[in-house]
Amino acid sequence: MNLSLIISSIIVILVILALFFYAFKNDKSKISVQDIALVALFVVIIAILNKFIALKFPPSQPMFVISFASAVSISLGLLINPKLCLLAGLVTDILGMLIASASGDNSMPYVGFTLTAMLSIFIPCILYRWTKQFNKTLINMIIISVLLAIIVFSGIYLFNVDVISIDQNKTQLNDGIRYMILISLIIIAIIICIINFIMQKKLVLSSQYKISIPQLSLIVLSVEVICHIILTSLWVNLMYGVPMYIGMITRMIKAIIMLPLNIIVISLIIRYIPKQFKQHLMNDVANENEIINSNE
Repeated sequence: MNLSLIISSIIVILVILALFFYAFKNDKSKISVQDIALVALFVVIIAILNKFIALKFPPSQPMFVISFASAVSISLGLLINPKLCLLAGLVTDILGMLIASASGDNSMPYVGFTLTAMLSIFIPCILYRWTKQFNKTLINMIIISVLLAIIVFSGIYLFNVDVISIDQNKTQLNDGIRYMILISLIIIAIIICIINFIMQKKLVLSSQYKISIPQLSLIVLSVEVICHIILTSLWVNLMYGVPMYIGMITRMIKAIIMLPLNIIVISLIIRYIPKQFKQHLMNDVANENEIINSNE
């Protein structure tokens, strides 16, 4: 292990400890039996999705792998409290390493990916609370800005390389493929923005649970940018020397394509999961109503 990897590992461990300290200091909610059962179920699903269940697209000449593990992680983050999110992420990463080892994968484990697994569940939990009071116009402006930046950087990258590699699948680029990818990104981004503006007052879960489509879009986009585009590219750079900009751009393309799919999957999971597993969301609504009534 080289020096930069050792130093980065120490920094990551300190960040993980700081996250646990923050969560356990500020989150006083109790962990129920339902919470533990939910985490156990979702952790197994995430590990299986990460390792065994994925769709290659397009089938004839696959460019990237479609996996809904991220959507399941975000859904779990919306359903449990912050300290349990960190524990769930830690267990998910450990279980993933055990499955990989049992299947003959001898790649070196790295604590950076443990942090990514934890943040992919922790960030939705925190952002759900932080963004509830955000103006929806502000949320949409943030989403548009991020999508525009992704499209611009992706376009510049696509027209300056001959081969693109996403999820270890290399594809030789020609002008037809370049324009197809770029136009697809633009169309998807426009559709997402239109839906966010039209459905500002619609709730994803039901009238009882306060999370809007723009809020959910921002949460999913934040997880993609922080956990996958930035951190995963950084860890791969530190471990294998792959330039960060290559990893970031290719993951940007995948993120914008997967964004609407993840939003749909998360909406379905949260809407149809049994009511008892949405207890902390119900408590948040009850607390808000109590504050409103006391102010009146």
